Amino acid sequence: AFARVAVPCVHSVFNLLAAALALPLLPLAEKALWALLPKSEAEKRVAARFRVSLDARLVRAPVAAVLQSGREVMRMCGACGTMLDDLRAVLASDAPDPVREQAVFDAEEDLDTAQAEISRFLSRVLETGGAKLGGVAVAVRRQLRCADEFESVSDYVRAALKAALKIRDAGEKLSPEARAETLSLADAVQAFRELAEEILSKERPTLAELAAAHETSRRIADLAREYRHRHVERIERSCTGPVKAVVYHDLLAAFRRMNEHLVNAVETLEGK
Repeated sequence: AFARVAVPCVHSVFNLLAAALALPLLPLAEKALWALLPKSEAEKRVAARFRVSLDARLVRAPVAAVLQSGREVMRMCGACGTMLDDLRAVLASDAPDPVREQAVFDAEEDLDTAQAEISRFLSRVLETGGAKLGGVAVAVRRQLRCADEFESVSDYVRAALKAALKIRDAGEKLSPEARAETLSLADAVQAFRELAEEILSKERPTLAELAAAHETSRRIADLAREYRHRHVERIERSCTGPVKAVVYHDLLAAFRRMNEHLVNAVETLEGK
């Protein structure tokens, strides 16, 4: 009789203990299974979408707050770099690339949201006493402007993509010369963005570094101007698609504006 009662009791206790031990491990097991499952490129892009990480509790600790927001502003600069990479890949081919195209549009929305969140966060820092600290107030003003400039860069990356898609949707293609020009500008702006990121990450960049940034920006502006003249010459001597004839100017203008906003971000270190 005892055996008939004891065996089921032992089994029940064993099952309860096993369940109690296993329950805390279920979230880890779920994550492990999801990690093992292959993800599509689109799913990877969605998972990697830009999100700011700001701890609202730090608004009462202004120095720590601006250190945190400063990192997020520089992440915005990095996100612009990813957008430029995607734009370049689209410009390099006549074939549609819906994943990269959508990634650019999504990233522009994400950076728009990020800029608004950083602005609200820094406004609260000033309201809760940060304005009384000179160094913090200067850092806040610089970060607000940089966030705005990087968000504007993302706007013009999107504008460049929309111009390229408008040409493609009209059934027209960039000539080999025009494609080489746009890729050259994409590479030049990306290199300038990397230089700006390096300079802005330093507390006190040298005058030589700031001068190099201005010289790089000037070369990009000259390059865009030269490509615009070449485009006009091509229109005059050959039959160019009507959409491309107009929209290519918009594409070049978008790169020129990206360049202007990047140099504006660098100039925040000069008190301009």
